[in-house]
Amino acid sequence: MYSSGPAPTAASRTLRLAAKFVQGKQKAAHVTAMIVPGSKQVEAQAKAEGLDKIFIAAGFEFREPGCSACLGMNEDKVPAGEYSVSTSNRNFEGRQGPGARTILASPLTAAAARWRGGLWMFEPDELISVLLCLHR
Repeated sequence: MYSSGPAPTAASRTLRLAAKFVQGKQKAAHVTAMIVPGSKQVEAQAKAEGLDKIFIAAGFEFREPGCSACLGMNEDKVPAGEYSVSTSNRNFEGRQGPGARTILASPLTAAAARWRGGLWMFEPDELISVLLCLHR
């Protein structure tokens, strides 16, 4: 599973929320997880707050702002037959790579899927912890 948090929803507040959830956790071993700030300004703010270090400690790649993860450009392609839980705004087949599928999710849901290893693997108490993260 691949998971990315590209530009359309990667504002400072959503990065803070995702970082709050993943702090002290590790992403699932079979997941490739990327955080892509929505702009250079958002990237600078995230680094100033230490959010990049939280994501990196949790096993995420903290990438440069840009569209390649969302569009499946350059080396940022999801392999054929794999799926991506993404915070982008389009999910047609092949959007993030030839033969790849994209599942759209909120930033917090995407962060939780990266940690748990999929969208369908949550226990009820884990869902509660995700929801409580919104109110802390």
